[in-house]
Amino acid sequence: MRSAVSTSTHRSTDAPFRVIFPVLLLFGLLAILAGWQLRYPSFIQASQPVLAGYTYSQPQSLTPLDSIVQVNAFADSTCALTSEGGVKCWGYNGDGQLGDGTVNYRSTPVDVVGLEIGVSAVAVGGRHACALTTAGGVKCWGVN
Repeated sequence: MRSAVSTSTHRSTDAPFRVIFPVLLLFGLLAILAGWQLRYPSFIQASQPVLAGYTYSQPQSLTPLDSIVQVNAFADSTCALTSEGGVKCWGYNGDGQLGDGTVNYRSTPVDVVGLEIGVSAVAVGGRHACALTTAGGVKCWGVN
């Protein structure tokens, strides 16, 4: 015969562990997050990025762009296609992705050299841009 011994014993010594362990785990995770923020502040803070040597401007009214039929943007640069088939770009230009022959930041639209007419679509990538010409060709500028 088996003895009738209760198998559901309650240990009162487990209660502090059940409270202390999650609290210590939470503080540990917060300490890791705080250290990560000190090392990589742009990953956690919702602020504008800081690149050495660049000045960021506040939102502003751009030079009016009449007859725009398409706008495409990626990261820090933007290009627009005009109804005449020309391409104008503005923004970050460190890799020549604005197509104006310089690497100067432009806060206002500039013409892409050689593409003042004859373009049917424009696409902007991370460090380059491309245009589809009305003749069916593709022209790209910036980093290949």
